[in-house]
Amino acid sequence: MFLSHDVQAAAGLSSRQQNDWDARGALPHRRSGEEGWRRFSLRELFVLATCAEIRRKFGVRVERLKWVQDFMLKEGVNHLDMAAGVMSMRGEAVWLLTDLEKTFLLSPDPEFESLWPYLSFDVRDRSAFVLINLTPLVDRVLGRLDDDIRLEAHGYSEEELRQIRMVADGTPEEADVLQVARTEEPE
Repeated sequence: MFLSHDVQAAAGLSSRQQNDWDARGALPHRRSGEEGWRRFSLRELFVLATCAEIRRKFGVRVERLKWVQDFMLKEGVNHLDMAAGVMSMRGEAVWLLTDLEKTFLLSPDPEFESLWPYLSFDVRDRSAFVLINLTPLVDRVLGRLDDDIRLEAHGYSEEELRQIRMVADGTPEEADVLQVARTEEPE
């Protein structure tokens, strides 16, 4: 379980913003007693980071983010594991495309190419979509973990994945160069 300072580090939401989101019913968390500390799961950290990024980039009202939260927190689905699995195994960025009401697509970037002609990205239009790169958010959220990361999606630790990529990619030097290329953000 994670605390408020983890939400601030992973999602960029200050304590004041967390209180505001909580008052609006848009802060998923558990609390031990009425006065206890808020506690967040890793999935909830990822959901809050995703929603905060949508709000920051597109100025979407907090209340409109509730649908995304509910969708991402459905029982039996873990979008964080899916995104981290794609990033680790395929070395690709992961993108979220949503209209905040009924469409939610989480996918590697090449799969969105065929959709571009059909999308509107003006958030003032209720039928518009938002598109965000989830890759840096996954990194920030997983960075809150203290121990070796073992993702449910594939069962390998980060060190094991590095070794797998090294064998698949050639020499250790080539693997290091490819790893940097896969993880650096474009300028």
